[in-house]
Amino acid sequence: MSEIIKKRWPLILVGVFFIVLIGTFVWKSNIKETEVDWVSTDKLTLTETEKAKYEETVVKLEQNQKDPEALVNLARLRNYGGDLEGAIKIYLEALKLRPNDTLILNNLGDAYYSLGDYKKSEEMYLKIIENNPKWISAYRELVNIYHYKLKDKYTTVPALLERGLSADPGSSEDFYALLGIYYEDVGDIANAILYYEKVLAINPQNIGARSALDALRPVKF
Repeated sequence: MSEIIKKRWPLILVGVFFIVLIGTFVWKSNIKETEVDWVSTDKLTLTETEKAKYEETVVKLEQNQKDPEALVNLARLRNYGGDLEGAIKIYLEALKLRPNDTLILNNLGDAYYSLGDYKKSEEMYLKIIENNPKWISAYRELVNIYHYKLKDKYTTVPALLERGLSADPGSSEDFYALLGIYYEDVGDIANAILYYEKVLAINPQNIGARSALDALRPVKF
């Protein structure tokens, strides 16, 4: 080794170190940017038709990774194939493009619930109501979450449903039925009867409300 190289060897080592460091940073950045695997179906259980749809969707995303419809379709297919966590990652990518999209939020709420993350599921449905207060499915899902999972919030159900009723009087039958079910469940029979009667005033053919009333009203001799 020449004297010049010996003298410059520490500088060379420092240079190599920084090159490696920069390379590692770039590699990690690329990994972060592409952490959602669009392509692999190795661990998915899909039919041949679903695989074909998957491949078509991947081609679309290779052309434009900011195609929200393609992202939603891919997430659905990953969900069908058994990769729930992968589906959630892709839905979240779609949500970045459409933060208030009811369908994406609804699918995320369902996926988080299936995964057992009930707080996240609640968050998605509450966001739907914030942006689209007439989306009655979100109210139903929240009632279900509060009834069976986040039980400490079950007492908030009447206020939640009254909020929905104010936003969408056209869905009164559904909201009254949910209120009747809630009050029956907590043992408030008077209010349960009141709301079931409201259901029947709107739709006398509602079999569920009629059956509930028959069971709740005292038998007359």
